Amino acid sequence: MNGTALAFPVAIPTGPAAEVDELGRLQAQIALLKPALKREEELKKILVGYGVPVIQGAEFVCTVTTSFEDRLDSAAIRADMGVDWCNAYTKTGAKKTVRTAAKTP
Repeated sequence: MNGTALAFPVAIPTGPAAEVDELGRLQAQIALLKPALKREEELKKILVGYGVPVIQGAEFVCTVTTSFEDRLDSAAIRADMGVDWCNAYTKTGAKKTVRTAAKTP
């Protein structure tokens, strides 16, 4: 052997266990970014506060746009139209939630 190859084959974990571990590692990396994400939101609010549509930096340019969206007040609709009426127009779908936690030794 030349020192770069192993003398025996090494099993690389695959399947659900490996995917769980990969997800956990990724979530740990993402958790380290949370302070940066908070600062990102703070900076966005500051930039919006300038009240201009385009702000030039030395390395980046920022554009601030306004868009509108309509949202229905489902509680008010249920109160006005009744639960049965609302249920006739409601679509329910299943939602799956995946959570991971580090194992303790």
